[in-house]
Amino acid sequence: MKKKFLLVFIIIVSVFFVFGCRQKQEVEIPEVPRNGEVEAVVDEKDGIEEQDSVDEAPDEFDKDEEISPMELLAIGVVNEFDFQIGDNINDVIEQWGQPVAEPFYWAGGEWYSYGDLTFITWIEDPIIRHIGFESSTIIYGIEIGDSIDRIKSIMGNNPESYTVNDPDNDFDDELAIFKEDKQVLSYGSGDYSISFYCDDTKLIHGYIFYKGD
Repeated sequence: MKKKFLLVFIIIVSVFFVFGCRQKQEVEIPEVPRNGEVEAVVDEKDGIEEQDSVDEAPDEFDKDEEISPMELLAIGVVNEFDFQIGDNINDVIEQWGQPVAEPFYWAGGEWYSYGDLTFITWIEDPIIRHIGFESSTIIYGIEIGDSIDRIKSIMGNNPESYTVNDPDNDFDDELAIFKEDKQVLSYGSGDYSISFYCDDTKLIHGYIFYKGD
């Protein structure tokens, strides 16, 4: 009885073994495409196309493409500045050290002065909201001391303009910090604006603002 049972078991195992080998032989092995023959391989089961290579993401700006100052202003970028509106003041302190004077509160913000540039944040908020510039600063190709005509030739001939430090004008501009300030030329684009503070003929200082708050 045991011999018959053993014989039947061996026969069943043999049948499964032979059937399994046939199944393996019937499976087609896909041919691997040679280089240049196929650009993509499609998984029929999942319908997922796998590319041979993925193009690198383009840079935000084409370095060879000339971008106008007003286009840069629209996104809050000043190409001559190492730090921009939206950066963290702690990153400035880490790279440049402490400001030249103790940060102080003025005109609704916390001011961090680094000589030519002043970064302005909200109280207890490290994000830079506005940037003041003076002295040897260059902004959009405009230098401190450049004429009003040059500012208009670069930024546009139709700025919003107004006078400051005028005894006949009741308007009080807290940002007109120099007694020589006479007229302000302002340009806006998107969520940003820039104001050039001038005397009768030339640029003295200015600010770039984020208006989104």
